[in-house]
Parts: sequence; C-alpha cells; structure tokens
Amino acid sequence: MLFVELALQGVRGFSPAVRVPLKDGYTCLTAPPSNATPLSALCLELCFPTGGGDKSLIAPGAKAGKAGLLLQGNDQGDYRIIKELGAGGSLHRLNAQTKAYELVTTNAAEIGEFLRLQAGMPDRSAFEQLFCFRSDLLPSRRPQRQAKQGMQGTQTSAWAEMLEDKPTMDPALKLRELEAELEISTEVEQLQFRLDGITNEAFQLERVIASTDPLEAKLAEATAAYEAAPTPEKLGLPADIMVRAERMPVAEARFADALNKLKSERSAEEAAQRSVPPLTREKPFWAAIGLGVLALVVGGFTSGYVKFIAGLDLVPFGYAAFLAWRYVDDLQFLDRTRRKDSMLGDREKKIREQFEAETHAVRVAMKAVKADNPQEVIEAFRANLPIIERMERLQAELDIARSEPEYANAGANLELFRKQQEALQVELEEKGAYARPAREVQREIDKVKVAMGQGRREVSAVTQVSKITDPTPELFAQASPLFGTDEAALGAMLKDRSSQYFTALTERRWAGLDFTADGDAIALGGSGKSALWQLPPRDVDWAYFAMRLTLLEKYLARFKVPVLIEPFLETMDEAKNPLLARMLKNLGTLSQVLHVTAHPAFTAAAQGSVSV
Repeated sequence: MLFVELALQGVRGFSPAVRVPLKDGYTCLTAPPSNATPLSALCLELCFPTGGGDKSLIAPGAKAGKAGLLLQGNDQGDYRIIKELGAGGSLHRLNAQTKAYELVTTNAAEIGEFLRLQAGMPDRSAFEQLFCFRSDLLPSRRPQRQAKQGMQGTQTSAWAEMLEDKPTMDPALKLRELEAELEISTEVEQLQFRLDGITNEAFQLERVIASTDPLEAKLAEATAAYEAAPTPEKLGLPADIMVRAERMPVAEARFADALNKLKSERSAEEAAQRSVPPLTREKPFWAAIGLGVLALVVGGFTSGYVKFIAGLDLVPFGYAAFLAWRYVDDLQFLDRTRRKDSMLGDREKKIREQFEAETHAVRVAMKAVKADNPQEVIEAFRANLPIIERMERLQAELDIARSEPEYANAGANLELFRKQQEALQVELEEKGAYARPAREVQREIDKVKVAMGQGRREVSAVTQVSKITDPTPELFAQASPLFGTDEAALGAMLKDRSSQYFTALTERRWAGLDFTADGDAIALGGSGKSALWQLPPRDVDWAYFAMRLTLLEKYLARFKVPVLIEPFLETMDEAKNPLLARMLKNLGTLSQVLHVTAHPAFTAAAQGSVSV
C-alpha cells in the first residue's frame, strides 16, 4: 500500500493550503518553521478516524481544517479519503470502468476495517506502534514508572510491581480476575484467528474474481470505442456496404458505358432522320397531276386519234401515285424513328434508375461519414475491424477465464465466507474485540503467581528506584500477529539484523541483542549480558530503534506499508545523522518512507523532497 497524494487546508503544522504528491522510496517532507508537523497523527486520523475527529489538528486561527488522502492498496485498487477535521469523513474507491470515485462508507469504524481487509493497512495499534516514528514512542521519553527493588539484588519484585499498579488489591482476587480475563482473551484470539483466516480466504477469492477486472476494463474500453465509431448498423446501412462501396467504381463505369451506347444509337437515329414535307408542297406531284388531268381533258374534248392522248394520263398519274406512296413510306419511317427514340429514352431512364438504386446506399454512407469517394467509406468502416476483432478476442478470453473451475468456485464460496465473516465479527463484538493479548495477560498472571510465592518479606524492604521499561514485549505483541508467529520465533528472526543495527548505533559499545522466549530483550556486551531496562536511556532508545528497523525490513519485504517519521531523529545524536539517513534510505528501497525533516544529512540521502 502506498500514499499517493496528500491535500490539506487549515491543518496544524502545514502550509495553509497544500497538495503534496507522494512517491515510493525515501522522501523528505520539509515542514514550515513551526517544525511541529503531526504527520502520523494526521494519517491516523484519516485512515482510522474516531467518532468526532481530532480538532487539535486544525491550524491555530483557522475556523476549520480539511484533509484528503489518495492511496493505492495492495489489491491495486485506488482509494480516496476525505476528512473534515473535527467532523466526519468518507472513503471512496476508484471504479476502473467509469474512472470515477464511488463512495464506500462514511462510517468511521468501517473505514479502518475496510482498509485493513482490502488495501493491506495494518490495524491502528500496529500501524502507530510499528510504522510511525515519534519522539513520545522512545522508551526514554515515555512516562517512567517507579519500580520496587529489594535490598539484596537487582531482581525486581513482581509482587512489588503489582503493588505499584494495584496497591490495595488482594493478590488472590487479582489472580482470579486475570484468569477470567485470560479466558476471554483466549476466546477473542481464537475468534480473531478464525476471522483472519476467513478474511484471508475471502481476500484470495476476491483476488481470483478480480483477476478478470483488467479483461473487463479492456473489453469495456473496446466496446466504448466501437460504440463511438461509425458502423453500418448505427447508420441504418446494409451490412455489405463495404462490398457495395468496392463495387461502385465498376457500377459507375458500367453506367457510363451504357449511356455512351445510348448516345451513339440516338446520334445514329438522328442522323438517319430526314424531314418529310407535306405532299401538297411537292411540285412534281402537282405537275404530274396537272399533266394527267390535261391528258384527260384533251382526250375528252377531241376526236379521232388525238382522243387516244387521254390514255397517256396513266404516266403522270402513276408518277403522282409513286410520289404519294413514297410520302406515306417516309411518314411510316418517321413514326418508327420516333417510337425508337422513345424506347431509347425509356432505356436511359431504366439505366439511371438501376444505377441510382445500386449506388444509393454508398452515397448515403459517403454523406454520413463525410467522405468524398467510396474508398474513404471503405477506410472509415474498415477502421472498426481491429476494434471488433479485439472485442471478440477479449470476450473469448473473458469467457475462458470465467469458465475456469477456480473462478466458478470463488464466486460460489465468496458469499459463504462473507456471511461467516459477519457472524464472527458480531461474535467478536459481543466478546470484546479490544481485549488484551492473551500473552500479556498470561505474563501478568505469572508475575502475580511469582509474587505470591515470594511472600511479603521482600515487599517490606523495598526502596524506590527509577527504571525504563523494556519496550520489547509491547513491540513483539504488536508484531507477532503481523508475522503470524510467537515471541520466541520472532526474536530468532530479528536477532542477527537487529544486532547489526544496535552495534552500529551504539558505536560497538554493545555486541548485539538477544531475546528470551517471553520476548524480553538482552543486550550483549564485553562484560556479559544485561537486561535492556538496565542500560542507559540512550542505549535503550537505540535498541528500540534497531528492533523497529529490523521488524520493518522483514515485513516490508512482503507487504508495502508507508513508514512515517516525525522530526526528532535530528536531535538524538548529530554525529549519527548520516548513518541514520543511510538506514532510512535502505528502508526506502522496500517501501515508502516519509520523513518530516529539513536537515541536510537526511535531505541529501533522500530520493526527493517535498515542501509541506
């Protein structure tokens, strides 16, 4: 899990309004001169909000404060937390398909739980104790207790410690209360163990189901691109429009050839046509008629041989008849020519109508896609083919992924796990989800039993001495659930690396650290072994810092969680600042380390710095 961006307004210790981009690795946040930037408190309030909110984070003089945090979970989901300081907040998750943030919850208790189960955030206590570095967490700066010590040795009386906590309580009553608490704590831990197992199983099932999310997102993207592109279906065009567009040049050429042929035929007919003047305007016709009539008249009014002249009228009348017959023939030819011209006109109309019908869809497509020629129509629709192929391929891959038995079983079992998860959470709330760890209660029971066995001789002779409490048991109690192991295995895991850190930080005054089965730390030196609480306060701080760094190295090698460091390391030992900077830079190779400081030793080692 990584913090991506922090947006603040009116927050104490920060600029009045600032938007801080955060990157992976070791980053220094250079704070304003107030040098009191409460980075860890702010992030705790955002990720684990309390009911009413922390108004102390509001900048002095500001009426209100607002904060927003963008983060990326270990489930690769993007989350946004919006919080009005001193009031409520909300958690949102980015929808990969719509690219918009959707509300997850506004319930303060559910925000931290959701981030823990989905995004990989530890619980509030573990995050604060292990991943946040503050000066008040150092053993030397915690409120010190007054321990009782007997006159004869350095062993602290367990009964004296019990008297310090409850000076008036009967030890037997205290033991019964602790045993009752141990029973509840054991039940709570067993329930929590079952809940964690079911939660982990549910998370794995969700990961299996979410494994198809990238394919679904790609399919949705391809579908959106296809819907935005012009298609024959959306334009109301026939499905074979591309084939028609390819054939249109052939249709145009065939249409042009048909028109040229008609034109040639029409020209030939027009050339063959001749004008047919009326027969009444033909002079030879009337001359022949006149000669024939003249021959009849002469023959009719004469006698003798001259009378036979009337028989000659056959010649001019025959010629006149010939002219009349030719005139009729010309009229018939002209009628046939006109009829043929009308047929050519009908043929031209039919050819045009056929061409219009054949190319209408292509011309509509050209207009729809704003193309100048059929080829551009083909290119416009052909551009959709890769999208269609991609859609079909993605759909096939998605169908195959969903048909896998693992995916089918995940969908069937997830709902069952969620119901079991809800039932266990209800049972935990009834038992008391905030019960102390059983190991801590058992340790206190053992202490009471030892005190009861020792008698009161030592108690009567106790004197007051100042002591720093060993932070190791509390540290191990927070870390053991994260690593899923007990104190003994955890100590063995940390021994070598924490010894290296401790030796370097104490300038080899101590040779290393060792841990008991109960989780107590022992410093190894030239003079032998010493309990950690017997060391000088500064060496206890260095041992605590070494253990914290080692725990983080081991955990961050598997899971990414941001590490927050507030400004206090600079004042611990100026000479060790370059060494501390190198250690933090090494930690930054595993996860995100955000260090509030402007000290040159740290900013020089950091991969970047951001002004806040």
